[in-house]
Amino acid sequence: GLAIVLFIGSMTYRIFASILSGSCALASFIIVSALVLQYPRHYSNPIQQRQIIWILFLIPWVALFSFLIVWKRDAGECLIGSLDFGCATALSSFLLLLCDYIFGHPDGVDELFSDWALKNRQSVTHSPKWLKHVRYTMLQFIHTCMIVWLTTVISVAVGTYCAQSQSPRFAHIRIAIPKVLITTIYLIAVLQCYGRMKHRLQPHVMLLKFIALTRTLSI
Repeated sequence: GLAIVLFIGSMTYRIFASILSGSCALASFIIVSALVLQYPRHYSNPIQQRQIIWILFLIPWVALFSFLIVWKRDAGECLIGSLDFGCATALSSFLLLLCDYIFGHPDGVDELFSDWALKNRQSVTHSPKWLKHVRYTMLQFIHTCMIVWLTTVISVAVGTYCAQSQSPRFAHIRIAIPKVLITTIYLIAVLQCYGRMKHRLQPHVMLLKFIALTRTLSI
């Protein structure tokens, strides 16, 4: 077999990478937990803060599974879907956060749920159908990522995954296409929501926050 090459002292590169990724996972969990524990003392807006907490927990989630992927190299292909699922949860929480910021305005409920307002207060004339599409996109984004993750695990187990191959007979390509498609649909939904409610969301600098979040996820 191949000769074992030591990386630092008596450690191989894999052992060093496992220790480093495990340390980062532990550090991220401690830091995020410390931040989350600050919220009970400053719980001024529970709904919005809950969404922010969900987004924050993406960091230790990704760090934990990244450690497991490095440590359990043979199971890496089965675990890689966990990263997409974590990102989907954080992105969906961001979309809910957009709606929560809109609700924070005096007329926000009327703008988002004008059918309900018309029935109860006779204050508006039509319902925004785009909101239903945005909500559906948010919900199915998480479910689709979970299904993709489970499909990846099953295809790896039966030997039809093969991440290195570009042949459509392997599940890797058939899984990658819907994953890219559903992510694109989600991004369009967020931009649609921001575009329609820009006058409400601009004071919260949500577009800049969204760009920062997506760039962080891409890294």
